[in-house]
Amino acid sequence: IAINLGIDLSIRNSIPYLLVLGDDSALQNDYCEKLIERMESDKTIALCSGDILGNKPILERAVQGSGRMIRSDYIKTTYPLPMIHGYESYVIFEALRQGYKSICYQDIFYDHISAYPKGSIFTFGPAMYSLGYPKIMVIGKLFMKLKGEGVSGGRLNAISEFTGFIWAHII
Repeated sequence: IAINLGIDLSIRNSIPYLLVLGDDSALQNDYCEKLIERMESDKTIALCSGDILGNKPILERAVQGSGRMIRSDYIKTTYPLPMIHGYESYVIFEALRQGYKSICYQDIFYDHISAYPKGSIFTFGPAMYSLGYPKIMVIGKLFMKLKGEGVSGGRLNAISEFTGFIWAHII
């Protein structure tokens, strides 16, 4: 609900960019300026983020949830956001569907201060189910993560996500 309130305020006040930031994130001093500069130089970027400090490289399209800069001209085409598991991914997929870019810059960083609680990745599975991910995509993501091919998270993360997806189908 808070994200939709922020989007509404940014649209009504003609604010060109919206920053989504978790309470457990610390940004570099020039984090926002760097993202806005890149978005200004390429109007096809709908949303972007830096990467979590210390993360292994991930797929370019894997925009982080916290530290996410969103172009207001784009976000008003998706407003209001669905209040279901996975709305964060919905914004990315909708941008790509509309022909925009979604980029995680791996030379701009923010620090994720709090560790993710055990089992938190499990909720990504129901999120994929809520967003209607095709089963073949979920299985492909599982195998990519198990092989360690360019996506964030390890083997336990992959199994937890997949289990969450199956669990969502059952209930």
